[in-house]
Amino acid sequence: MAAEQNLLALIDSYASEFAACLGTILPDTPGKIKDSPTIHTDLKKYVESMTSITTSMEEKLEQVRLSTLQDKEITLEQSVASLKRDIVIKTNTIEKYTKQLQQWSKELQELEDRGRSVATRENEAHKSKDIAAESFTEHQDNSDDESDKEMFEVA
Repeated sequence: MAAEQNLLALIDSYASEFAACLGTILPDTPGKIKDSPTIHTDLKKYVESMTSITTSMEEKLEQVRLSTLQDKEITLEQSVASLKRDIVIKTNTIEKYTKQLQQWSKELQELEDRGRSVATRENEAHKSKDIAAESFTEHQDNSDDESDKEMFEVA
């Protein structure tokens, strides 16, 4: 925690040094460029200061990295626990959707069977109508033949 606070203080220092460095280079009014021997010495001073701060920041970051490595075992245990939770969640999700797919497959099979039975019944009904129509036509033809015979025999 202290290393992080020191690191934040170093970042703030770096930012203020950088702002001051830019302040020496950039003109106060547009169109005027500052260029003098004192600017070069000021820039050198700011660059040295920023380099020093950068080195200190690197050291603090290394301390943070080392402290993290010391806690590596705890971090690994937390990662493993997190991965196990993730596996459980994904397994439950897979099981849920597998059950849903099985249910849908069953319902689709039932619908398919019902569709087949309806189609079979309709087909049989059409056949019955066709047979009845043929039978009626044959009967009509036979009746016509009989009435024709009767008509000619009577005369």
